[in-house]
Amino acid sequence: MILTGYTFDSADSIKPFLEEPGLGVTSRCCKELATRLGCHVIAGYPEKLVGKNNDSNASEDNANLLKRLVGHNSAVLFNSKGLCGNYRKTNLFDADKPWALPGDGFATFDLGNPLGRISIGICMDLNPAPSAVWTSIDEGPYEIAEYTLDQDTNLLVILCAWLDSGKSLDSRWDISTMNYWLMRLYPLWMKLEGRPSKNSETIVVMCNRCGIENAPF
Repeated sequence: MILTGYTFDSADSIKPFLEEPGLGVTSRCCKELATRLGCHVIAGYPEKLVGKNNDSNASEDNANLLKRLVGHNSAVLFNSKGLCGNYRKTNLFDADKPWALPGDGFATFDLGNPLGRISIGICMDLNPAPSAVWTSIDEGPYEIAEYTLDQDTNLLVILCAWLDSGKSLDSRWDISTMNYWLMRLYPLWMKLEGRPSKNSETIVVMCNRCGIENAPF
């Protein structure tokens, strides 16, 4: 959520910043950059929820929760010709839950040459699904990495607002977090027997917010 920051403690606090895909200030910024530079631009933003999911089978508590949620933690993708795609975060972090609904799963977009197929994830998507347990290095699960291989993806982009681990205070880089990211992408860099792939490599691009959320200037 590049222009708004990430932490909002309630649905009411984020409502003024919600955007419709392709129409909001983040989309306009991405479109302008993509057009001016002749490139692809991707950015995270809080997407406005249009039409509530009314599940008649939901429990009373879940139904009340759905009524309070107002959006998605999303990413929008533009090229010089316009909107290419929109992705909604699948695995929600605690900071998302006061206001956001999860998306329906990871997304892949075919951008043609030279980029090819691009898959998108947002922060917590790198972790196991909430119902899963990361049992071991060999066993996983590695949902987004496996998805990327299954989709024969050329480029995986993951947008993050990942917390500082506090374990690399003497380094310019948070080595502990970077090592964790690498391990969560294990199937992409460890050759797995019996898994054919059309692509010789998958390029991974990750970005992360820096600074302190909600800090006074």
